[in-house]
Amino acid sequence: MTNDGVSDFFEDQQRLKRNPTKNAWEREIEYLLEGKRQALVLELGSYAQYVARLLADSQDRVKAKLAFKKGFEAAIRSWRPESPSLEYNLALLELVAEYTPPNAFEKIVVALQKWGALSPRELADPDANQTGTLKALRALEFYYPSRPPQNSSDHKAFEDYANLLYRFAGKFFYAPHCCRRLIELKLLDVKGSDMAALRGMLEMPGVIEEFLQYALGIHRGVLEEYIGYVLDCCLSVYDRNSAHNYPLYDRFKRELLRLGAAILDPERRVLVLSFRESWTGKNIELLTTNLTFARYRQASDWEVEELTRKRFAAQAERTPAWNEST
Repeated sequence: MTNDGVSDFFEDQQRLKRNPTKNAWEREIEYLLEGKRQALVLELGSYAQYVARLLADSQDRVKAKLAFKKGFEAAIRSWRPESPSLEYNLALLELVAEYTPPNAFEKIVVALQKWGALSPRELADPDANQTGTLKALRALEFYYPSRPPQNSSDHKAFEDYANLLYRFAGKFFYAPHCCRRLIELKLLDVKGSDMAALRGMLEMPGVIEEFLQYALGIHRGVLEEYIGYVLDCCLSVYDRNSAHNYPLYDRFKRELLRLGAAILDPERRVLVLSFRESWTGKNIELLTTNLTFARYRQASDWEVEELTRKRFAAQAERTPAWNEST
């Protein structure tokens, strides 16, 4: 950076600190997205942390937050997802996920609906396309951490978001994220009519793994309620010709072990997994017994009976057509 550049940077920072305005913040956001603040972004760890530091350093934080909000919304209005570089779009999406400006939601949704990607320019580069599109889907998640009431004013926006999740759930790269969100937002009836659809999703790479990472994670939300149903679905897939007769159940168990579970009492026919939650210090035990009524609770709990596995195996032997369709 030249001396003039250093001087300009210092003046910009001081201006934002003393007298934050919409125009000043819009200009600073543009500099940030263009990569002109990259050294500080790397030092602080993220674009969101860079903005948070500027807001915290302001002499009038309330005024600064309002100015940033207006400046960011103005930046979004002029944003065309198809025009900037991938790096620009990824940086902007990180800020969108952190601050959820209302006008960004529609722009992202329209782009994904129109092109099936964040930017048509990236369609020729599968890696870039997947990176930008997944980042966009993850940014949209922050607008709907949970399902809104049926009669809410943003029902149409939520419907558009739900349709995008269904659309991208059938694509391998996006399936783990989209399937988790469909379960989380109760858009899939995993307890009944959508079991076949759930089974098809769980067979896709990474879906079981992401589900468990979130369902047993610190931000698990409602997902923990569905662990028993997902396990039930995994056990319903039986392959008599495979060395591992229960391929989905094997993935389910393998991911639990990767997350830190330990197998207890391996001499018993019933599998018992136990691990300690790092953020609560509580022990969680997952026992296999009585799958039909399996539910997840704290401390000593699932019962998924080995007999249930035999029941599914016997059913598959009797109905090969059902087995072939899974």
